[in-house]
Amino acid sequence: GLRTPHTTTNVVNFECMLNFSTSHILDLSNLGIESIKFDAHLSALSSNDLTIRTIIKMKNFGSIIFYGIEKFKSIELRSNNLTGFEYENRIDKSDLNLIFNTNINDHLVLENNKISILKNTTLTALHIFDKINHLYLINNLIEIIEDNSFIGLTNLNIIDLRNNKLEFITNNAFKGLTNLGRLLLTDNQIKWIHLDAFVDLINLNTLNFDRNNLQIFDIFTIGKNLNLFELFLNFNHLDFFESKSFPFENHYLGFLRFSFNNLKNITNKMFKNFRYVNQMALDSNQISFIEDFSFIDCKNLRLLDLDNNQLQNITSNYFRGLDELKLSLIHISQGIVR
Repeated sequence: GLRTPHTTTNVVNFECMLNFSTSHILDLSNLGIESIKFDAHLSALSSNDLTIRTIIKMKNFGSIIFYGIEKFKSIELRSNNLTGFEYENRIDKSDLNLIFNTNINDHLVLENNKISILKNTTLTALHIFDKINHLYLINNLIEIIEDNSFIGLTNLNIIDLRNNKLEFITNNAFKGLTNLGRLLLTDNQIKWIHLDAFVDLINLNTLNFDRNNLQIFDIFTIGKNLNLFELFLNFNHLDFFESKSFPFENHYLGFLRFSFNNLKNITNKMFKNFRYVNQMALDSNQISFIEDFSFIDCKNLRLLDLDNNQLQNITSNYFRGLDELKLSLIHISQGIVR
C-alpha cells in the first residue's frame, strides 16, 4: 500500500503516478486533508494514459497530485478535515468510460471527517466510486442526505452512517441501492422516516436505528424489504408498535430488537403475522400489560426477552399457541407466573 509520511514540515508540491496491483490500499488518513479534487484527463506523466488526477490539499503540508486512484481496492481517508469532494472532467464521455471499465475501488473510508451534507454529487460525479461496496461515514457531521445521493452506486452492500447528526430520512435518500445489505444509522438524531425511504432496498438484510430519537416507527416502512432479517430499534422513545394486518407471512424478519423504549402494553395485534421471528427483545421498557394470545402468530419464536419491565402477573395465555420446545427461554426478572 501507499502510506504518506506524517510530518509538520511544509514540502514542495509534487506529482506521482500510482500503478500498483489491484490488491493495494491507498491510506491517506490523519494528514489534515482539507480538500480533494478529482480531475479526469490525460495524464501529464504519460500522454497516452487516461486516468484520474487527484489533487490533495493539506494543512501545513502543501499539496500532493497523483494519478491512478481508480486502481486501488481500498481508499482510506479517515480522520481528516474533509467536507466533500470536487470534480472536473476534461475528456469526452467515451474516454471517461474507458477509465472506469477497470475501476476496482472496493472500500471507501471517510470516518472522522467534517462532512455535513451528502450531496447528490458527493460520491456519484465522474463515476469514480461506482464499484465500491463498503462505504464508511462514521463520526462525521452529516445532517442531510440529498435525494439521489447514491444513484449509480449499485454495488454498495454496506453503508455505515453511525454517529452523525441525521434527523430525517426522506423518500429518495437511499434510492437505487438495490444490492444494499446493511444500513447502519446508529447514534444519530433521527425522529422521522418517510414511509417509502427503503422501497428500493430489496436486498436489505440488516437495518439498525439504535440510539436515535424515534417516537414513531411505522411497520409499513419496511413492508417491501422482504429480505430484512434484523431490525434494531433499541434506545429510542417508541411507545407503540403496531403491525395491524400487514402480510408478514411473506416477510423473513427473524430478529427484532426493541429494548430500552417506552412500550407500555402488548396487544394481540401488535405482532400479528410475525411468523418467522426467531428472537425478540422487549426488555427495559415499561410493559405492565400483555393481552392474551399476543404472540400466537410467532410460531418460530425461540427467545423472548421481557427483562426489566413492570409485569406483575403472567399467565400461560400470554404465550398460547407457541411450540413449547421452540420457546427456549423467557427472561422475566419480576412477576408471578400462573
